[in-house]
Amino acid sequence: MACRFVVMALAAVLSLGAACSPGGAWAQDSYPSRPIRLIVPFAAGGGTDTLSRIFGQVLSEQLGATVVIENVGGAGGSIGTGQAAKASPDGYTLVSATPSIAINPHIQKSVPYDTLRDFAPVVQITTSPVVLVVNKDVPVRSPARSATARLVWARSIFWRLSCSRHSPASTSRTSLIAAPGRR
Repeated sequence: MACRFVVMALAAVLSLGAACSPGGAWAQDSYPSRPIRLIVPFAAGGGTDTLSRIFGQVLSEQLGATVVIENVGGAGGSIGTGQAAKASPDGYTLVSATPSIAINPHIQKSVPYDTLRDFAPVVQITTSPVVLVVNKDVPVRSPARSATARLVWARSIFWRLSCSRHSPASTSRTSLIAAPGRR
């Protein structure tokens, strides 16, 4: 019986020592312990790049970590967004997402990511209003007219309407920082 008591006491002391030892196996690195990669899925110098660099600077100052901006342009943002989707979901890779992250899967034959499965939203850093202007002769320019009346009018002359924008996947320059993450 004394032997059993000694064995239990020794086991208790050893387990307490292991749990209280400095640098134990359960210690976690504090975040961030290495540079953060912020992928901008467009060429350098554009609106998304500029906003991402400002955000990266603020993030760096707030976290006390290096934020590396990486421009990976092409395919309306799909190439850079695809690289971000393949990154480890550990919080060290972010992507500066624009509406193209949701639009591209519907207008491109294939994209290298699944918006809902591969990303988790982190923070919205900016918004921009979308403005619709029409010729002064368009009969539905009055705000008093309902949206339904405008839609009926537009459908009646659909093939004569024209629209212009700088990219098929663009709406406004709204950016949302997203991180790879499996849901």
